[in-house]
Amino acid sequence: MNQVQNNVHQAIRLFRHSKRSEWGLAALMWEHDGKRGYRFDDGTERVFKEGFYHLFESAPTVGDAAEKLLAAVHRERVEQAEARGSADALPVRGPSLPELVAVLREEYPEGLADASWASKRRGAGVKRRAKRHRDAAIHDAAAMLGRVALDELLEGDRVEVIVQRFVDVLGATDLVTSKQLEVLRRATPTRALGRALRDLVHEPDPEGERFDAVLRLLARSPGGRPSWSLMTAMRAVVSPHDDVCIRPSVFFDALRVVSPSQAKKVSPQGGQYNRLAALARELCDRLREAGEEARDLLDVYDFIWETRRPAAEPVLARVRQRMAMAPETAPAPGAAEADEGEPAAEAA
Repeated sequence: MNQVQNNVHQAIRLFRHSKRSEWGLAALMWEHDGKRGYRFDDGTERVFKEGFYHLFESAPTVGDAAEKLLAAVHRERVEQAEARGSADALPVRGPSLPELVAVLREEYPEGLADASWASKRRGAGVKRRAKRHRDAAIHDAAAMLGRVALDELLEGDRVEVIVQRFVDVLGATDLVTSKQLEVLRRATPTRALGRALRDLVHEPDPEGERFDAVLRLLARSPGGRPSWSLMTAMRAVVSPHDDVCIRPSVFFDALRVVSPSQAKKVSPQGGQYNRLAALARELCDRLREAGEEARDLLDVYDFIWETRRPAAEPVLARVRQRMAMAPETAPAPGAAEADEGEPAAEAA
């Protein structure tokens, strides 16, 4: 009997039923007595006899639907293992930085210096831009949101152009969702907002007052309340070496490797942002000490996402298992393991 769900650390395989596309993605949960059980992304578990296995086609483990299903199945495995009191259960402690670096190198053997990281995340050498390409976003911000350009628009009282430029630059990235961007898109383009946006990205803000000024003005928008992602993405693309974009679903958890006591989830606020940005810069320094040279804080943002997103949990489990089994001779984080590929877009 091969009970797939009994092994927390085993890679989760995803499939699609070739005749039932409306069922969506499916994860193989167990196999025994000539039958297989599949958990579909609608929460339904369906059982198929051996003669019907050929109807299932392998599916990639990337994308929102795939990551949600992977996370759900992984949580179920952990809960079952813990309920049995099994040694298979994951430790409750958060991951260490060496573990996160090892998770990164499962997909990128050379870490942040890997050629595939440079092409996938920075857009190096690619012909067609994707929303995840950071260098293009930085270029757009320099061209459209520079100090001189925004000052000229303010002098000409063209505030609506200022707002639209921020919308255009951020809308070409995956740092914000369309819903989050709607707050800025639907904001009334007053001169106060134009000035506040300009000051947010180009003036020092040691007390967080400029951050809070934009927060208050955007809170009046019919598009809803401004999120961490929106408020911080504006700065991150203009000053990527000093400012960080915050994706709450993974950001606060990742900062525990720097300061567990300070990595508590909080609402957007200027003073809090300054504290969190300092922690992100410290994480950047820690990565450098671990042999990972981040180009800027956008690399740190992507490192956090790649290593703490739901789909990375099974990878972390394998990394921990490998380290626990061979603590003295464990392979370097960049060492590849055959047949264990588990690669891998929230909002707040």
